[in-house]
Amino acid sequence: MIDFKPEIFKAYDIRGKYPQEINEKIAFFLGISLGKFLRKKTKKGDLRVGLGRDGRQSSLPLSRSFLKGLLREGIIVYDLGLCTSPMVYWAAHYFSFDGAVQITASHLSEEFNGFKLLGPKGIFLGQNSGLENLKKIFLKEIQKESCEKNPSFKRGRLIKRKILSDYINFQLQGFDQKFENLKVVVDFGNTVCAVLLPFFKKFSGIKIFPLFSKILGSFPYREPDPTKKENLLFLMKEVKKRKADFGLAFDGDGDRICFVNEKGKEIMPNLIFSLLIKKILQENPGAKIVHDIKANYIVRETILKYGGVPIVSPVGHTFVKKIMQEKRVLFGGESSAHYYYQRDFYCESPLFVFLKICQVLNEEKKPLSFILKPFDLYYSQDFTLPFQKKFFSLLEKKYARKGTVERMDGLKIDFDSWWFLARPSNTEPIIRFFLEAKEKKLFLEKKREILSLLKTL
Repeated sequence: MIDFKPEIFKAYDIRGKYPQEINEKIAFFLGISLGKFLRKKTKKGDLRVGLGRDGRQSSLPLSRSFLKGLLREGIIVYDLGLCTSPMVYWAAHYFSFDGAVQITASHLSEEFNGFKLLGPKGIFLGQNSGLENLKKIFLKEIQKESCEKNPSFKRGRLIKRKILSDYINFQLQGFDQKFENLKVVVDFGNTVCAVLLPFFKKFSGIKIFPLFSKILGSFPYREPDPTKKENLLFLMKEVKKRKADFGLAFDGDGDRICFVNEKGKEIMPNLIFSLLIKKILQENPGAKIVHDIKANYIVRETILKYGGVPIVSPVGHTFVKKIMQEKRVLFGGESSAHYYYQRDFYCESPLFVFLKICQVLNEEKKPLSFILKPFDLYYSQDFTLPFQKKFFSLLEKKYARKGTVERMDGLKIDFDSWWFLARPSNTEPIIRFFLEAKEKKLFLEKKREILSLLKTL
């Protein structure tokens, strides 16, 4: 039996350090396991699976091994090559694949890698949506390691498929490609997102200044997590240097997109989300909008102000997508800078977001900082706290009677003028804590109060 750490199976994907936790043998048996899982799920003979990868140095060898596992199970594999995760998600739906896999560790640093998996109809395999069943198959397969050398297996078929051109044309539907005198800095972060450069060159009237547009798996200039301010410093400087209208930065696999305004200042995702909600509801009155339980006050207020129907989801892309599909939601977003659109099969839609921001700037002819100012009303902060189970009961005992309690995902208590959310991390022994208040004085008071409560443990 091969060395295997069960903790590589996370809530939304399979992920770990390469090569200690994620390696070619693990990839091979995961390929076999996905093939068996899909065959059992679909009861079909010929199965078609899309296989993509990001630009990490370990992604190509992992892709080759995963491919061998799929072929061993007789799967017809469409090798999509270097792709962003949204490209793979789109391809799974557009080409009606029976399953798909993206080899990536998303926003994590270079020593990590992993697998994002989709089943029939593009359904994501995560907690309570198939990943546990796949894990059971995987555990059985690694106990039969000798099967790797078994010559009697059914051989699948490999088809190389380039999808970038089709993907770009799909994204351009419904958009006028003419804009007026916009300047945008795009930070690709040396990630696989650099494959999207041809998309950004499609528009007359937009001058694109690419930053770190060569794919380098070591991410030499910044980590692939643009939600951390320190990873936006190059972008901030370049926006000011180029006198650009805004800048944007991708994460490691392109499913998150973060923004910087014309002053070179970081823009919080809730402000971008609120602006997009306003624009989309003006075009689609009465539409349903999904937001995660962690969304700021301004997000829900904007949905209601512009006549939308707000729907709350637990944190995590698998939950948001499931709700969007079930309720036929037009648009959704999370505090982590994920944005989802119905036309993109309810998946992440960073290029749609980019085009919408350009549309708003084109129409309003004002700086982005000015346009976003009406949404920047309240005070909030994320905290990472050491995990202590008693902290949840202490919070509930002190605050539950005074506010509205929500246990959809962790513990959320809302008091009209302030609220907090405490969630145990799915991957680390920590508590993720979010606090927001409508007044600065109240925010600082409640911050001190809750941190003091933690010290009593």
